[in-house]
Amino acid sequence: MTIGTRAGGELEFEPDEVSVPAGAQIAVTFENLGSLPHNLTFGAPIDVATAPVVDPGGSETIEFDAPAPGDYTFTCTIHPGMQGTLTVEAAR
Repeated sequence: MTIGTRAGGELEFEPDEVSVPAGAQIAVTFENLGSLPHNLTFGAPIDVATAPVVDPGGSETIEFDAPAPGDYTFTCTIHPGMQGTLTVEAAR
């Protein structure tokens, strides 16, 4: 899956809501389409992040196993308030 930033100087992820199945191995490619540096960080229990700075036009892929079902926040640690939600859905 791809999570990017909005073009220009907007401090928003695009998309800012994504869903994955519990237990799946996830590869997220972060694409910085904006004009400012950003990063993509998942807190506990996922605990993965891109480099501290992904320059405009840059991209980086991170991988992790989806945790238990629930909603998990992802953020840009450079810009407080820039966040999105990863929803982990129960396996069907």
